[in-house]
Amino acid sequence: MLRGSEWGRWDLHVHTKNTAKNDQFKSRDMNEYCEILFKKAIKKDIKVIGITDYLNIDNYKKVLDFKENIYTNNKFTDDEKDKVSDIFIIPNIELRLDKIARKSLINIHILFNPAFIEEVENSLLTKIEFPISTDLSASLNRHGLIKLGKHRDPRLNDEEAYLEGIKHFCVDYNRLIKIINENKLLKENCLVFVANGDNDGVSGLKTHEELLGSTSSNSELRDSIYRQADGIFSSQISDRNYFLGNGKDSSGKIIDRLGFLKPCIHGSDAHTENKLFEPDQQRYCWIKADPTFEGLKQILYEPESRVHIGATVPEFKNDYEVIDHIKLDNNDVFNKEIYFNQNLTTIIGGRSSGKSTLLQCLAKKLNKPLAENKESENRFSHIKDLSSNLQIIWKDGREDDSRRVEYFYQGHMYQKSTNKGIEDIIKEVLLQQKPDIFDKYDEAISNIKISNTTNLTEYSNAKEKIKALNQSLEKLGNYNDVLSQLDKLNEKINKLNLSELNEHELEYYHNKNNVLVENNEKSEKIISILSKLDNLNIDDVFSFHIKQDIPSYKDIPWDLSDEICDIRKYIENEINKSQKEYRKKLESEIDRLSLLNREIENDALFNRVKALLEKSLQATPILTQIEKEKTKKINIENINAEIASFQRLIDEKYDNIEKTWRLMFDELDNLIDSINNISLNKGQLIISSSQEFQVISFRGFIDQRSGLAQSLVSEIPLIKTKEELYQFFNKIKDGLINQSIKLRNSFSLEGFITEFFSDSWFKLKYDVIYDGDSYNNMSQGKKAFVVLKLNLECSDSKCPIIIDQPEDDLDNRAIYSELVSYLKTKKSERQIILVTHNPNVVINADSELVIVANQHGSKSFNTNGKKFEYISGSIESIKAEKESTLTLAKNTIREHICEILEGGEQAFKLRERKYSF
Repeated sequence: MLRGSEWGRWDLHVHTKNTAKNDQFKSRDMNEYCEILFKKAIKKDIKVIGITDYLNIDNYKKVLDFKENIYTNNKFTDDEKDKVSDIFIIPNIELRLDKIARKSLINIHILFNPAFIEEVENSLLTKIEFPISTDLSASLNRHGLIKLGKHRDPRLNDEEAYLEGIKHFCVDYNRLIKIINENKLLKENCLVFVANGDNDGVSGLKTHEELLGSTSSNSELRDSIYRQADGIFSSQISDRNYFLGNGKDSSGKIIDRLGFLKPCIHGSDAHTENKLFEPDQQRYCWIKADPTFEGLKQILYEPESRVHIGATVPEFKNDYEVIDHIKLDNNDVFNKEIYFNQNLTTIIGGRSSGKSTLLQCLAKKLNKPLAENKESENRFSHIKDLSSNLQIIWKDGREDDSRRVEYFYQGHMYQKSTNKGIEDIIKEVLLQQKPDIFDKYDEAISNIKISNTTNLTEYSNAKEKIKALNQSLEKLGNYNDVLSQLDKLNEKINKLNLSELNEHELEYYHNKNNVLVENNEKSEKIISILSKLDNLNIDDVFSFHIKQDIPSYKDIPWDLSDEICDIRKYIENEINKSQKEYRKKLESEIDRLSLLNREIENDALFNRVKALLEKSLQATPILTQIEKEKTKKINIENINAEIASFQRLIDEKYDNIEKTWRLMFDELDNLIDSINNISLNKGQLIISSSQEFQVISFRGFIDQRSGLAQSLVSEIPLIKTKEELYQFFNKIKDGLINQSIKLRNSFSLEGFITEFFSDSWFKLKYDVIYDGDSYNNMSQGKKAFVVLKLNLECSDSKCPIIIDQPEDDLDNRAIYSELVSYLKTKKSERQIILVTHNPNVVINADSELVIVANQHGSKSFNTNGKKFEYISGSIESIKAEKESTLTLAKNTIREHICEILEGGEQAFKLRERKYSF
């Protein structure tokens, strides 16, 4: 199963039994040592072992021989044998340089490609010499080391001399690098690492950062050693940060001084069995690559993301959020299973090779739309059939097509980069940060509108009341005219020689006369009641009649008829009694009224005015009219008071309407502040919001209802704030009041006010600031990239991301400088599977797995002639069958990339020098 580059433990500094220096191993022999070595390696899940020794690779060859014969070893189970066979063994020669550090020699480690051991021995080791005297030198081979040892002590035998020679052999660093650089094959197949530690290494007792920050007589030589080295042997965090440009010196300064950023690797430096694969403080070396020499070289190109020193793997994803592989059951496809990397998987291929089809089937099975709308999706009806038998297996082992993924179909980012699309995305992002942010705003606006609707209704009702009251006033006449009429009528009374009478006396007379008339009416009613009372008898109360033929029963001395007659007599007596009492009360009331009337009739003032009035009968109609006008005057005053009361209510409600209307702006301001205060923590990506006047909606409202002058209508687009809008409203309102403006369709002023104050006429406007640019000022390609960032960077989701050819929506600069950077960062957090035809996306985003698609044709052959076939591997994969006639099998992944993707070779070169000059 090919998942491409995956994290694994690499221990690149392991000594063996019979190591040339400091051999503390307790194993009886190399065979026993190897058993312990590989048993431990299996237990620790070690992928690569760097067999290390001083100045030679003899012990490496012995370990390699043990591994190659593992299937004949009865000390291992079949499963263990398979695991041992998969462990990659790499030779690591440890060399001492000339004395240039303060307290010790400097260690240099050269890691070789095992496939080129012969070249190493013949082209490198034999050419390295150590001067014994002015005219004598020793080569770096067994013969030369014995020669050196015996020169120092002639008494030693060959084995003793060999070890003595190793102890004192030092390498001229410049000579070493010159030999390597002059041999292209050698240069391509060995890596030089400078050791660093407390007791040895280039910095002696200092860290690299401390050493390079110091000034000393041999600092130039040190810089030269660092510059020529491919990497550093160090587990110090400060060293790692420094050589990646994250320490005291910037990456630019490191590149300028040392040539390129340097990866740091580490090993257990085991000299005992207990120390095997157990470096101090669990500072394990993790490398994300194929367990090959080519995989090791990837840390040169990605010194930060491909290697990690620590107790655990640096990247973690939940198993239920990683698609492990898919199972295919399709006669047109050769593959039965296709695996994915948990980081970045890229799918490449020529036109119609099935690369997008594979992604579409995956998305369809996961119930994701393949296009913007149903009409466009009809083009993919065949995908439903192709994906029907597809099974999606997640890393937790479950088959599940209901789990969440984020799918970006081809052209998705471009379509979503429109204003409406970007608004929806921004809202979704904001809701992830504050789920109730819009609900609170909508609820507040709804309550405000309900409140204002109540105010507007009461305002309109009060206006209608005043309208009705004014109509009543019109019927009553003018208040001043009524007052004038009263003056005229009073003047007529005066002219009737009723000078002895004044208005007060007349009013007194009329009041008394009204009482007299009222009392007489009451007395007449009482007399009528008395008459009816006299005629009332028991038969009027009870209408039933007792029949006389009810027989009696002889045995019971009781007659029902007699009994009923007695009851009748009793009731009749009670009625008579009540009649007498009621009559007495009525007669008493008549006497009271008669007494009151006699008092009035005997009243001197009453009789004097009555006498005068009887003499002036023509004053009566005038006096009657005076009473009518007085009543009218009172009614007018009451109506005016009621109008004034309603007008105060109107003023109060209008004030409330305006204040409540302004609350909508306050809520919008609060929402804007809430949005602008949300911290996305996404570097240069900022979401901002503001108020925007709805010119089109407001102009439509105005144009429908009014016949405004064109000059007034032209002011609408200039409105920017609520105060400017309110000023414009007042212009229209004043024009309606003074009738310089007329509304269409008989629309009233009150109707205009109601509709205006029912809305704020402003809406929320979003903007995205990225890299200093406002969204509307971005190129279309940059907008599309921002859509991708908003969807993914601002999302809290950790589900897989599936993208079909994102570069189609982005310009070239965005692809390399933005998309590549984004993919490299995001893939450590979320699984990404994408189809691309751009080499930069594959290579410079350091795709962990590349899937190559091919459609069978006359010049591109698939296995068994199947229509579609896929092959998978890492960028560093060296697997290929050069003699094969099959298109996919005969090339390495790198060769496929360079052949299929235009600019692939250039992209590889760019990757290899991006952290160097």
